[in-house]
Amino acid sequence: MEPTNRSNVSILLVDPESQLRQGLRNALMAEGFRGVRDFSRLDRAEEEIRLTSPDLLVIDAKMPEGDAAGMIRDIRNRKIGYNPFFSIIVTIWNPDPDEVRRIVDVGIDDLLIKPLAPAQLLERIKTQVENRKPFVVTSDYLGPDRRKQQTPTEDEETDRAAGSEIPLIDVPNTLRSKALGEFIDPAALDASIDSAMNDVNEQRLKRHSYQIAFLINLIVPAYTEGAVDPATEVHLARLIEITDEVGERLAESSFEHVADLCQTLIDVVQSIRRDPQNPDPKDVELLGSLANAVLVSFNPEKGSAAVAGEITAMVRKFAARAKADALRTADTR
Repeated sequence: MEPTNRSNVSILLVDPESQLRQGLRNALMAEGFRGVRDFSRLDRAEEEIRLTSPDLLVIDAKMPEGDAAGMIRDIRNRKIGYNPFFSIIVTIWNPDPDEVRRIVDVGIDDLLIKPLAPAQLLERIKTQVENRKPFVVTSDYLGPDRRKQQTPTEDEETDRAAGSEIPLIDVPNTLRSKALGEFIDPAALDASIDSAMNDVNEQRLKRHSYQIAFLINLIVPAYTEGAVDPATEVHLARLIEITDEVGERLAESSFEHVADLCQTLIDVVQSIRRDPQNPDPKDVELLGSLANAVLVSFNPEKGSAAVAGEITAMVRKFAARAKADALRTADTR
């Protein structure tokens, strides 16, 4: 990394340990990073992010008064601050697999295990400047592409099973621009962020359409075959969550023309939700009819036979995994 103006880079250090914050701050400033601010509390850091637009956030996973993962998820979904794409590095003392997965799933760029040396952080910053990963969007994830490094989520697994490509999205990297001394035009940055957010919204709707069809293809057979179980209720709850979000996102997308279809889907799902144990059979039948209609509407470049085949592959993959999980559970008894 050959930066020419590190002094313009804005870095937030968030950690409950004052000695560690001071050590990292001193090391960064010694390397020419002048815009370093540090906080011991999550609420103060959140306020700073709302007021300013940092280029890099370095935050401890275990903040005593709040959930760092929750705040990061809100940042990525643009509920906190204006720019959801700035780099985020999380530090953690205990690399428990479940905790690591929980942190990675909210869209971080990197994870550092404590205790850490300042040189490690500087090396990770260099990676963010020179080789930051593009972003991907699924039904339940927005963040840097982690498919080669991490076990995929169920959403990502079903996409792969269907042979469906998840497009990469190039997002603004103000850390790189400032570290390399490039001029950042505020209007151009705003346009770049808005463009990336439009791409995110479009891809989220497409990914949701696959998940909607996938879930419907699990829910409808359970009702028609009289095999409703707790898993069916979980699938229904997820379907409700997704359809609600689709309704919210349509107005900001190029899919406004399918609003009536989506509203019908939302109405049917809500009707089933009122009495999930004994829904109106007509609602269940209509729900089945809506599955492919929704999928084709959000993916017009594909034919109905192609998307039906993809959903079939997704359901088969899910069934095989569920069977394997059941066998493992039986073996441990």
